[in-house]
Amino acid sequence: MTGPGNYDQKQPSLTRRASRSAAMTTVSMEVFDNEVVPSSLQSIAPILRVATEIQSERPRVAYLCRFYAFEKAHRLDPNSSGRGVRQFKTSLHQRLERDNASTLASRVKKTDAREIESFYKQYYEHYVVALNKGEQADRAQLGKAYQTAGVLFEVLCAVNKTEKVEEVAPEIMAAANDVQAKKEIYAPYNILPLDSAGASQSIMQLEERDNVRNQREHLILLLANIHIRLVPKPEPQNILDDRAVDALMNKLFKNYKTWCKYLGRKHSLRLPQGQAEVQQRKILYMGLFLLIWGEAANVRFMPECLCYIFHNMAYELHGLLAGNVSIVTGENIKPSYGGDDEAFLRKVITPIYHVIEKEAKKGKNGKAPHTSWCNYDDLNEYFWSSDCFKLGWPMRDDGEFFKSTRDAAEGKRGQKAGKLGKSFFAETRSFWHIFRSFDRLWTFLILGLQIMIIIAWSNVSIFDLFERRVLYNLASIFVTAAILRLVQSILDLVLNFPGYLRWKFTSVLRNILKIVVSLAWCIILPLTYSIQSNFTLFAQLRTYLSFLGNLKGLPPLYVMAVALYLLPNLLAAILFVFPMLRRWIENSDWLIIRFLLWWSQPRIYVGRGMHESQFSLIKYTFFWVLLLCSKFSFSYFMMIKPMVKPTQDIMSIKHVDYAWHEFFPDARYNLGAVIAIWTPVVLVYLMDIQIWYAIYSTIYGGFIGAFDRLGEIRTLEMLRSRFQSLPGAFNTYLVPSEKSRKRGFALLKNFHKVTPNKRSEAAKFAQLWNDIPIALDMAAQFRSKDADLWKRICADEYMKCAVIECYESFKLILNALIIGETEKRIIGAIIKEIETNISKNTFLANFRMKPLPDLCKKFVELVEILKEGHPTQKDRVVLLLQDMLEVVTRDMMINEHRELAELGQGNKDSGNQLFARIVFPPPNTAQWEEQIRRLYLLLTVKESAIDVPTNLEARRRIAFFSNSLFMDMPRAPRVRKMLSFSIFTPYYSEETLYSKSDLEMENEDGVSIIYYLQKIYPDEWNNFMERLNCKGSEIWENEENILQLRHWASLRGQTLSRTVRGMMYYRRALRLQAFLDMATEDEILEGYKSIAEPSAEDKKSQRSMYTQLEAVADMKFTYVATCQNYGNQKRNGDRRATDILNLMVNNPSLRVAYIDEVEEREGGKNQKVYYSVLIKAVDNLDQEIYRIKLPALQKQERGKPETKTMLLFSHARE
Repeated sequence: MTGPGNYDQKQPSLTRRASRSAAMTTVSMEVFDNEVVPSSLQSIAPILRVATEIQSERPRVAYLCRFYAFEKAHRLDPNSSGRGVRQFKTSLHQRLERDNASTLASRVKKTDAREIESFYKQYYEHYVVALNKGEQADRAQLGKAYQTAGVLFEVLCAVNKTEKVEEVAPEIMAAANDVQAKKEIYAPYNILPLDSAGASQSIMQLEERDNVRNQREHLILLLANIHIRLVPKPEPQNILDDRAVDALMNKLFKNYKTWCKYLGRKHSLRLPQGQAEVQQRKILYMGLFLLIWGEAANVRFMPECLCYIFHNMAYELHGLLAGNVSIVTGENIKPSYGGDDEAFLRKVITPIYHVIEKEAKKGKNGKAPHTSWCNYDDLNEYFWSSDCFKLGWPMRDDGEFFKSTRDAAEGKRGQKAGKLGKSFFAETRSFWHIFRSFDRLWTFLILGLQIMIIIAWSNVSIFDLFERRVLYNLASIFVTAAILRLVQSILDLVLNFPGYLRWKFTSVLRNILKIVVSLAWCIILPLTYSIQSNFTLFAQLRTYLSFLGNLKGLPPLYVMAVALYLLPNLLAAILFVFPMLRRWIENSDWLIIRFLLWWSQPRIYVGRGMHESQFSLIKYTFFWVLLLCSKFSFSYFMMIKPMVKPTQDIMSIKHVDYAWHEFFPDARYNLGAVIAIWTPVVLVYLMDIQIWYAIYSTIYGGFIGAFDRLGEIRTLEMLRSRFQSLPGAFNTYLVPSEKSRKRGFALLKNFHKVTPNKRSEAAKFAQLWNDIPIALDMAAQFRSKDADLWKRICADEYMKCAVIECYESFKLILNALIIGETEKRIIGAIIKEIETNISKNTFLANFRMKPLPDLCKKFVELVEILKEGHPTQKDRVVLLLQDMLEVVTRDMMINEHRELAELGQGNKDSGNQLFARIVFPPPNTAQWEEQIRRLYLLLTVKESAIDVPTNLEARRRIAFFSNSLFMDMPRAPRVRKMLSFSIFTPYYSEETLYSKSDLEMENEDGVSIIYYLQKIYPDEWNNFMERLNCKGSEIWENEENILQLRHWASLRGQTLSRTVRGMMYYRRALRLQAFLDMATEDEILEGYKSIAEPSAEDKKSQRSMYTQLEAVADMKFTYVATCQNYGNQKRNGDRRATDILNLMVNNPSLRVAYIDEVEEREGGKNQKVYYSVLIKAVDNLDQEIYRIKLPALQKQERGKPETKTMLLFSHARE
């Protein structure tokens, strides 16, 4: 295995650097050297990755790995027929030729076989065995070590075969067997390490994993989350409770059971007789359903189609488990699609997907009319009818559902492929539908206008409406309503032409019958309205209808006709008033009810029984009654009634001679003039309801906002005034409590202020507020003056808080630095003297305030030194402590303290200098750094709290969050009991991180991206320059600064970077809230920082608070970015793939899903196969977790979110 040449490959790369502003890692482009592999040779990618990993340690072994990869690539594709294979093999061969001589010179052993054998022993002992012996084994490192050891052994065997080594050493074989046995144990995982080695992981110790460890990860998470929330708590908690299984089963199969009931079929969820097997059978059914969903690809958008598939497969599952015998074959029931690899994908999902694909092609990328092709909903409607069972199981290829693909496959000349057709309704889109969709509103307004004109024309008061003449005229509105109903029925048919040609016969019949009935009423009502009661026939009828005699002036037959005409409306009004009755009726299967519903609206599967609650209906009705009363009152008194008298006068004028042309020479009553003056009035009448709606919605919104306490805090000045109430509100809403709280009116709520004796409550709020940079700046407003000091301090609550915090921090620093007994007694005596005088209100009498600025100056200098923490500054710290002691004892204390004098004299006699023994630098912990930084800000910031922060967005967020605490919102449960959720971000191939050239490139107006961002975010740019400690002109001179600038600009200008950061705030919030739930009072007082930035030992320990918080956050939150083109970008060495990997490295809980296009050889030909792949970052590299085969290429385009469904993995959250 030798070859000539030396190879020095140079490729542009980004070095890994740590950000100064955040803990960010930048991965080099070199990590993708081994990933630029043709899709048909993906199996050699792990070998190249191992070669890159060990290149610096053993170059010759890395060379042997690449040589073996080259041989394997040649075996896989000897003719180089795959795309990019020839170029890849040529490039790899050139590198092998160049590396051969240099690696041969650096070879440690005499032969290649001994070289790789010795390295394999070394790697096994130093990595695999050493990691296993560790007290807290790093699972990710162990998994990587076993995978690497497996590749090395594979290469070792190949080298031995080449050099004709007869057998491998026994100790190496033993090691290889051990690696092979454990390699699968430490397989990559997403959230739950479902293997024997994962039992010690923290997330596997959250109560509910013992009985369900062998189930799928997402099913375990769903069961675990429901199990945690059970009330009362199950006993014992480590056994899965039946209530959790039933709750999840009801949620998963709610739609399936409704579908079965709708179609009149019995569901296939058959349970065994024995109680012990019921739970396991339920879990099997749920697992089957989730497995179907996992491989369904785009068929997931057809939920009832999935119900059909599950219905048949669940029946077969029951038959298999129960040992049932088939009626047709007489043998035991067997799976219809079993026995072959990927049988379910190929025989069930792929045919359905081909139907979807065929219909999508008919759409011609959106250019074809929507009536000519079927979308997901149209195809899914096929399974809303019992006709879907004609497909059978296994599904028949000659079924109606597969008609389009079957005819296309047959390729009949002169015939078009068959059409499945819209299953129920194909809307013909038109501008006139704007008016048709609001037909009830227009009808109501027209009838209201008619009533107001009649009343105004009659010139009667409201109390005289029942006069004979007025009542007769008002009754004509029913004739108008009948005519409008006829127009509506005709428009239903006309506006849907030619869409109704696709309707079912029953739907066409219903529309025709409606037209006939409406036409009949248009004849009956006017006829009965116009007939007077003096006819003999009607006179005889009137004697039988004597109860109608009270309605003077109305023909009795007309009253009867109106009563019959209004009967359906009366029934609809009753159903409207009682939504629970309507909900029951719409879900009923009674034939009479189904007939009545068929007449009013078509019976469809979705949308049945979806109505608001009774209380919401009352509010809704009350709102519109007030609105319409106001509208009609205004219209009548201000618009209609004033127009009646002028109209009557115009109509009474006769023989009008027009100077211009007369448009209506033969019209009576001057109708042209009447129409001219009434047209604008009618138009305003029809449109002003929008104005009234705007007025009432504003009033109602303000009323609701006042009770919900919206806008409680609108400015930072208001925040200062309510700052004392914030901890109480925070603890009320965001810190869970076992005590139930009564919900009252929001305007009456008063949150208690946190007093000094409730330190833990204030500390809980401080964990959150300390993440806001202005928290301490708002309180840092003290100005020390000689006179009336305490009165000035207490006048401002924040000034008082700042002074107290500085004093307590001062004592904390002294206790941390001083270890000498004498010095401790001296400091203790001074502190005792100060606190005694404060308690007696004699502080100003016994202490001079003039030297206080000098003491503060020296203290600030001490804090600065502690902030830097350089050991060389120890002598300076000693001098500062001595100076401060001198200022206090000699300049500030008026009366000499006898005990201090004795202690000082005793120390002098012993010959020791004060503060000679100190602990410097003190132990550097996250809590200590936070405390010093806070103290430094308090002592040095001179800006007013009103001006901090200057960034408007920061002000808005602070005010928004503070305002939300005072709103009427539900109390937060414990994080363990909250609903789990997932977030998916669709992404195609846009830029993730700006490059240097992107930032400097100017557009046609001469404006670059960096210049634009500097002007849009001036204060953030200044803060960024301050963090880098450089000027704007110097930032391009340093690679580290350029990298930080790219991140800064991308977080403000690139969508994916900003989105990932924003979504990860959810995880940070969950971890913080989980800390408040789980931490003890001492841990809360120590602060969240001490947990959030743990030591290396705490990170490995599965019992530490840090890992517990990580486990809870993983159970409740998942974030997946669907970077569809990541696979191609990685193979092509695209910088954007590196940027996405950077996001995963800097956000370990981020998952990336993408479509991998692989060339596989089948039947002597290379065919493209597509996989949906989920990856995460491990050790600065991407690691594959899941790989699910897809039925075919899923079309991916921006703006089409439905195409991202193939990238959804088993993150079945609640």
